[in-house]
Amino acid sequence: MADVDERRTETRYSMMLSARVEQFGAREPTQHRIRNLSRHGACIDRVDRMQRGQTVLITVGALECVASTVRWTEEARAGLHFATPIDIDAARAKVFVRATFDQQPGREGDRPKFILKR
Repeated sequence: MADVDERRTETRYSMMLSARVEQFGAREPTQHRIRNLSRHGACIDRVDRMQRGQTVLITVGALECVASTVRWTEEARAGLHFATPIDIDAARAKVFVRATFDQQPGREGDRPKFILKR
């Protein structure tokens, strides 16, 4: 019960951010909306097939693949608890993806390389 008390006193930030969630065994990551966020967890919308106790990876802003445990689900929402505290500013950061080519585009065997810009 101490875990619940600690979570309730922690500062939560109401926001609407887009997040990608990877569930082990799922074919594709799913897109979700974060309703509120703290250093130790988040409440997300658009939940389908998540179960309490399940481990997932969440990517939001400049944070990639943050290990999280589903603590609760209710209707179309879920509460996630992060394995390690996050940086709220990094979660809010905008990330831009730019594709570049190792060699000249269009040459056989060349593949784009994606670079994250913060």
